[in-house]
Amino acid sequence: MNVKFTPVLDLGYAYEALAKKGYPVNSISSTGVIGFDGDITDQQQEDIQAILSSLPDINFSEMRGKRNSLLFESDWTQLPDSPMSDGQKQQWKIYRKALRDLPEQLLILTEGQQWSWPIPPTDKE
Repeated sequence: MNVKFTPVLDLGYAYEALAKKGYPVNSISSTGVIGFDGDITDQQQEDIQAILSSLPDINFSEMRGKRNSLLFESDWTQLPDSPMSDGQKQQWKIYRKALRDLPEQLLILTEGQQWSWPIPPTDKE
């Protein structure tokens, strides 16, 4: 069954958000048409529109690209021969985890909540 919804900025993220809620999505088009495995009730259509409307207005592909770049740029902080102290390495480890968790954290934002990039640690302990 195909249903027309308001188009969203990032199709992959919309797919993830709907799949996480258990909707049997098999395709999403840039025009807002979503294909489902089986029928969708009117109530489910309303729920799906609410989910799509609540997604942050973010291009997740671009966000992931920047996140991956930040992770790559900070890889050296976790190497055994890094000149950092154990405390500094731990701070960078926490920062890098926050970067990796960012897409998942954005899925649970509620309407009106803002997000921001994790702040990298300073060189001081």
